[in-house]
Amino acid sequence: RILLSQPTGDEVSVAPAAAPRSRWATAAIAAVVLAAVAGIAVWSLRPATSIPLRRFELSGALADATDFAIAKDGSRLAYILDGHLFVRSFDALDALDLGRVHPTARQLVWSPDGGKIGFTAEGSIQSLPAEGGPPFVISRIPASGTVMGMAWLQSGRIAFSVWRDSLYTVHAGGGEVA
Repeated sequence: RILLSQPTGDEVSVAPAAAPRSRWATAAIAAVVLAAVAGIAVWSLRPATSIPLRRFELSGALADATDFAIAKDGSRLAYILDGHLFVRSFDALDALDLGRVHPTARQLVWSPDGGKIGFTAEGSIQSLPAEGGPPFVISRIPASGTVMGMAWLQSGRIAFSVWRDSLYTVHAGGGEVA
């Protein structure tokens, strides 16, 4: 103790204690980090947003439908039953009967805007308005005439595959098959 208290010529300088300003800066950074961690924890523990569910019961007769398709917006169902084409809104109790279709009608598809329904019948691709009206023959089906799958594209064309042949497209307004 005596040696340490007596000054000598070889004194080593000691760094002063941390300044009050650096203590405040450290405390502020720690508070910001703590607040960010707490915010992330609260955000990740919040309940998930609920998605409304709708109950939709189909009658037993629909099990006998020869084909069906759901509109792209999920609001309606088109189906063929007993030789008639029906459209039923998911928020309605009754279906709209669009009229008699040929017994070979199959491959129902909705137009992207939901305004028309396409289908195959009598060796051709046809469409009709979703609210009712006469069918319109878009094109004859090439080769075997049996369509295996069909899709109404955003471009206004209908793509379809023909059994044991190829994949084709045709403009929904009619025209040549490509």
